[in-house]
Amino acid sequence: MKYLIVFLLSLIISLITIPLVKKFGEKYNLLDRTDSRKIDQKLKVRVGGIGIIISFILSLLIFQFANFNKFEPIYSHNLKLILLSSFFIFIVGFVDDIKSISPWPRLFTEIIISIYIWSIGVRIDSINLNFIEGINNIEFPIIISLLLTVIWITGLINAINWLDGIDGLVSGITCIYLSFIFVIAFINSNYLICIFSSALIGSNLGFLKYNKKPAEIIMGDGGSYLNGYLLSVLGLIAIKTISSEQNIFSLLMLFLVPLLDMVYVIYIRITSRRSPFFPDRNHIHQRLIIKGYTEEFTLKFIYFLALISGLFSLIILMRV
Repeated sequence: MKYLIVFLLSLIISLITIPLVKKFGEKYNLLDRTDSRKIDQKLKVRVGGIGIIISFILSLLIFQFANFNKFEPIYSHNLKLILLSSFFIFIVGFVDDIKSISPWPRLFTEIIISIYIWSIGVRIDSINLNFIEGINNIEFPIIISLLLTVIWITGLINAINWLDGIDGLVSGITCIYLSFIFVIAFINSNYLICIFSSALIGSNLGFLKYNKKPAEIIMGDGGSYLNGYLLSVLGLIAIKTISSEQNIFSLLMLFLVPLLDMVYVIYIRITSRRSPFFPDRNHIHQRLIIKGYTEEFTLKFIYFLALISGLFSLIILMRV
């Protein structure tokens, strides 16, 4: 019941807020930039992420101050800091939405925030290999733990951001991934992660109403950075089992679609002697549309892949 309350709070706030954000964006000409790589050339308000973060944070605050949350605090201190840092990661993307900035300052900021998250204890510090006879849990040295955590968080932020190319894609797969994170967290009794997931699902579903084709508004880098960041961190906490073992394979499987897309695109760019940040049309949604598939098919196909990878992630987690 508590999860439904925070979900409905976030959904209602999002449905109310997004049209106001759209009017705000139109008034101040905060429109998407023309780009030959874009599937849809119609200019839309590009700061929809404002509505997502407002509904996400406000629903959690209302939920807390209304004393709905009587769960035993699990990661409560860390989650407050994660909530605060999510605002800063949103600002990084929002600034890029307003005034396009080089990818290097953005990447540097993402790395700093990732290091901070590692410092408060949310980290990749081990790998579960008990499916190999004679090997159980391998602990990583501090420097390896830091490196892996930074790569994980910054990688998923950008992987989700790069998928934001057709109407409804990022908000839709974010809801799919959050649903699996909710289930994993519930299995592992991480109830506050369930609450956070419910709030972010509501925010994205409310946004999706206005972002589905033909979209009235897009989330922009602010929204995609926020979603990517929270998916990376909440997913990392959710797979932490009661015995404190981490099943990294389950986590990688859950986000297999955006991660493989990012790795493939970076590989193509580097082998073509271009910067990894050089924009092109090699992302999965762009390649499918170039091959002649419709946007509707492309959207549903990627949703399907996300669902399948999520189910395999649960299977891996439950078998270990």
